[in-house]
Amino acid sequence: MRTPAQDKTVSSSLVKALDLITSLVAHPKGLSYLQLSEQGKMPRTTVRRIVQTLVGYGLVVHEGGVVRLTEHFHSWAAPDWNSLMKRRYRPVLERISAEVNELVLVGAMSGDSVEHIDFIEADHLVQVAPALTWRLDARQTAMGKLCISRRRELMAAITDPDLRADLECIKRTGVSWNRGVSDPGAVSVAVAGLSNKPTEPVIAVAWPMQRFTEEAAQKAISAIQRAVAAEIENPTIMGSGSR
Repeated sequence: MRTPAQDKTVSSSLVKALDLITSLVAHPKGLSYLQLSEQGKMPRTTVRRIVQTLVGYGLVVHEGGVVRLTEHFHSWAAPDWNSLMKRRYRPVLERISAEVNELVLVGAMSGDSVEHIDFIEADHLVQVAPALTWRLDARQTAMGKLCISRRRELMAAITDPDLRADLECIKRTGVSWNRGVSDPGAVSVAVAGLSNKPTEPVIAVAWPMQRFTEEAAQKAISAIQRAVAAEIENPTIMGSGSR
């Protein structure tokens, strides 16, 4: 469906991207740039820009001269994405929890905030207790800063020099910290989930200040990485691996 040029109530760029995705949905084996250009009645330069953006989000791949939707796209487009991610990440959280014996969470960006999808709390007298209804400012949390660092348009909007430097470090290392910013009594560290795609959830471990040590944090980072690698290698749930 094409949008009339005079209609200023819709985004023509978004419509073009939706047209392209619609074409790919109808052709699971993929289409070339030329075919997408002809079907969408748009220049190949426009097709290329849209595809490059979607590749960055992990929603399409461009291989062997054709563009096709990824498995990640179908997960992202699922009617109940949160429930799907909860099922997919539960085995990963369980592996991490068994190693670190602290609060383990999985969450994702939603607008300018982070939503917790699932968590496992260890049996301690003093706990860091999250709630699945919390919406936390992404710039103040370990998970949120990791999510921002994976998105160029969000990075470009950051003007605070200290936060920008922190995000650049996170982008380089793949590890994000929250040392008492959003919760003065807690420390948390976040690492990528089953892939580093901008729409993929991220995993964090959190400690009360009195139980936190740098050694424990390094062990937690390694535990997350091992659990993720194990799930990718042998998915507990069909489709858990990153492809």
